[in-house]
Amino acid sequence: MGLADLPPTVAAMKNPTSKIVYDEHNHERFPPGDPSKRAFAYFVLSGGRFVYASLLRLLILKFVLSMSATKDVLALASLEVDLSGIEPGSTVTVKWRGKPVFIRHRTEDDIKLANSVDVASLRDPQEDAARVKNPEWLVVVGVCTHLGCIPLPNAGDFGGWFCPCHGSHYDISGRIRKGPAPFNMEVPQYNFMDENKLLIGLELVWFDFFFAINLVQIFQKAISSSSAYDEQFRQLVSAGKDIESIYWELVINDIQDACKLFEPIYDQTNGGDGYVSVEVSPRLANDTNGTIEAAKWLHKAVNRPNVYIKIPATAECVPSIKEVISNGICVNVTLIFSLSRYEAVIDAYLDGLESSGLDDLSRLTSVASFFVSRVDTLIDKMLEEIGTPEALDLRGKAAVAQAALAYNLYQKKFSGPRWEALVKKGAKKQRLLWASTGVKNPAYPDTLYVDPLIGPDTVSTMPDQALQAFIDHGTVSRTIDSNLSEAEGIYSALEKLGIDWNKVGSQLEAEGVDSFRKSFDSLLVSLQKKCDSLKLVGP
Repeated sequence: MGLADLPPTVAAMKNPTSKIVYDEHNHERFPPGDPSKRAFAYFVLSGGRFVYASLLRLLILKFVLSMSATKDVLALASLEVDLSGIEPGSTVTVKWRGKPVFIRHRTEDDIKLANSVDVASLRDPQEDAARVKNPEWLVVVGVCTHLGCIPLPNAGDFGGWFCPCHGSHYDISGRIRKGPAPFNMEVPQYNFMDENKLLIGLELVWFDFFFAINLVQIFQKAISSSSAYDEQFRQLVSAGKDIESIYWELVINDIQDACKLFEPIYDQTNGGDGYVSVEVSPRLANDTNGTIEAAKWLHKAVNRPNVYIKIPATAECVPSIKEVISNGICVNVTLIFSLSRYEAVIDAYLDGLESSGLDDLSRLTSVASFFVSRVDTLIDKMLEEIGTPEALDLRGKAAVAQAALAYNLYQKKFSGPRWEALVKKGAKKQRLLWASTGVKNPAYPDTLYVDPLIGPDTVSTMPDQALQAFIDHGTVSRTIDSNLSEAEGIYSALEKLGIDWNKVGSQLEAEGVDSFRKSFDSLLVSLQKKCDSLKLVGP
């Protein structure tokens, strides 16, 4: 075998040369942002509403099993780092995307040294200020830009890093100063969440996989246009099952399969991630006791630790939420449209935790799904009817303002003596989930309901269009609580114009429940048609 047949790294070792050759044998060079690799950057899907879901083997499980993490997916992975224990003058190494990341707590002398360099003399000219967000902290990917080796910290001729493989020296800003490396060490995308917390990468969602998908239409399509469920249909009908019972058996089977797929994530995160969500029948939205019994039955039937039972936040179901949680069942609360109802949902969660009788609450979790864009859709119509310049100027602002106030309420409710007593038993906060984040008015920015709602402990569900828009030009920053006073001003201004927030919430809730119920009924009709097409007669 000649040198030409060897990977560049091996060839370089056998025939040393000053020529720079990148080793693509094991490390494919991949241009960032390749559109072909974006489609499933986050497996949190929504078709405009976050609805109950059969996860159907045919379309979803096959897809999940076949998908592999692309470089864009890896680029979106995030890592939180606690900076409080890193002493000035020291460097720590963490692992992100399978690579080391150096975090240097720089001293005053380090900062002066980094800024004393003649930038024009550098091989890869960069001001130190362009490489740091806070002068005290330098964050770089710990890989030499020559052949991908890992440099040694606090070494070399310039007080930064030294790569012993081929003699590249980097300064205290991670800039190449001597040796064969052509470029400075890469600065990853990162943000300071607070004074002592660093987030490397993006944090769009808190779940690696929070698997609850709008699949009513997909399920109907799979039923009507494929044979994937035919054999199960025959068996269930032959066993004397009615159409709704058949539906639940199909759903439970698929939910169990999906839970099994994501259980390793659930275990690795101590019950933080890897959930699958399934909703009780929408026909029970105004039935307190019926919802409680359905949730208990569904939880027992699925019999998986990482399943969320989805319950609507209607007035009748708020007591159901408390009772179901007190029975040790994890709940995804859906259809929240107002602050008053959201506070009632939080109280139901806290009441449920307290009355559960459990000494360990670490695996009893919940999310609260707060709907966003639909609020603007309704309030914008009201503002146009009012028609004054002041009213028209508030269009497109109500939903985000209310969401910001919801997050402020979340922060208040999950603090203080009552919450601290629960934390001692391992309780976890009920996370806020932003639902209905697709922009319905084409005049508005396509990331209107994503960019302003980023913050710790939140979940963002996005339809594909919003997800692609955010990947392309979204703003990665903690925004949800960046301007609370503005949100309060907008909320109050709308009230002064006669907008009754509780009435808005009630109307949207009623519309949501009706929509969910109609979709469920339509699905059952599709199942009956499937039976008829197979010449089966359901009782």
